[in-house]
Amino acid sequence: GTTSSAFTFPDLVVNNASGVTFEKDANVNGTLTLTNGLVNIGNNNFTLGAASTIAGTPSASSMIVATGSGKVQKLWTGTGSFTFPVGDNTAIAEYSPVTLTFTSGTFNNAVTGVNLVNAAFNDPSITGSYLKRYWNITQSGISGFVCNAVYQYSMADVVGTETNIASIQVLPAPITAFAMANVASHQLITSGLTALGTFTGGPGYHMFHLTAFLEGPLNGSNAMNTTLNANHLIPLSQPYNNGKSWSYSGNENVGTIPAEVVDWILVEVRQAPSADLATSSTIMARRAGFIKSDGTIVDLDGTSPLNIGRPLINKPLFVVVRHRNHLSIMSSNALPPDANGIYNYDFSTALTQAYGSGNGYKPVGSTFAMVAGDADKDGSIYVSDYNNWAVNFGKTGVYEDFDIDMDGAGFVSDYSEWANNYGKELNGGTLLKSAKLNAVTDKSEVSAPLYISSVPK
Repeated sequence: GTTSSAFTFPDLVVNNASGVTFEKDANVNGTLTLTNGLVNIGNNNFTLGAASTIAGTPSASSMIVATGSGKVQKLWTGTGSFTFPVGDNTAIAEYSPVTLTFTSGTFNNAVTGVNLVNAAFNDPSITGSYLKRYWNITQSGISGFVCNAVYQYSMADVVGTETNIASIQVLPAPITAFAMANVASHQLITSGLTALGTFTGGPGYHMFHLTAFLEGPLNGSNAMNTTLNANHLIPLSQPYNNGKSWSYSGNENVGTIPAEVVDWILVEVRQAPSADLATSSTIMARRAGFIKSDGTIVDLDGTSPLNIGRPLINKPLFVVVRHRNHLSIMSSNALPPDANGIYNYDFSTALTQAYGSGNGYKPVGSTFAMVAGDADKDGSIYVSDYNNWAVNFGKTGVYEDFDIDMDGAGFVSDYSEWANNYGKELNGGTLLKSAKLNAVTDKSEVSAPLYISSVPK
């Protein structure tokens, strides 16, 4: 059937295999029963009252087709949940409902609206694995709200690997990623929304599960000491923007340092055809996180893989790990994502895991570790690093680069670490040096390390 004028229905039952087309706006104040047939609203709004409910058996053969500029709207007087029985009939009929649950907010003449598009959202960063479907969600009259949303999709919407798809909000920009798709139920979930917009499935935040060891605090049993943490010496803000190294301006900070954290760490992600071409000009993202006693590198919560955001990936990825008094290392192999879309790399399993292998990376006990002693962060271990320690000898309760073994003090143990590694330089030479670090190094200052035999700690 076809209606040619605006209608307000106390209740409405749709039971017509040929469907119903609305050529004007329509309102249902009571129960909408979807038994059989498609409700086509085109460019018109179909509004359900604050007390409206959905009955029947919504499905691909019994739903509201909302792919024009018109919206399926719902009035609200307060918190609650409602499922919009929407879908498309673009090539074949597909049911893709949206459930909105408002857990808080102030409601004043409140209304939400939903329509959808059976196509991929046009954004160059949405590549690889994504959905060929997106939903537009609007609201008016609701302030200070928190909303959870669930979006149903079909396997016909999936491009690539479903397990690599996350729920993402594409508008308003910038793109925000939420949880990975629930592949068992083919649903996207966005929790804790404080603004509505356009949602789809696509690449989530790029997560890196990395493992590395620092030689300085390594205690010989494949674990590092957490003395700086235990003595509350680690700063609450990342220390790599202090003008002394790598010009990193990130604002990572925490209220408390998580348990088992050894120190802050800086990770660079580079994309290049091969490791030898992964120069500083190929850096796509940098982020400071924490390195824990077991060598895992984690995000600010102390447990999650490192999150670098959503930069566009179009080449193989290599990671550089930097620390404030150790030589930097880079992965010798590209990092593929696992089934959950997380990039994994373990530097501790072999010397060859680090690009260039043996000079700026070394075996320590039964594992492998970043070389300690680069206290001035110039990419080499020579006299200027010793000078940094010597002029500060005897200081305690400190968080400083001259504390090479990272016990909060400047004593002979730090000198020993430096002396054992005297003359070592970055694996790959200038490949791991920034423009700042490509300045003249200090190796011409002396031909052999100094020796201290009897300075007590």
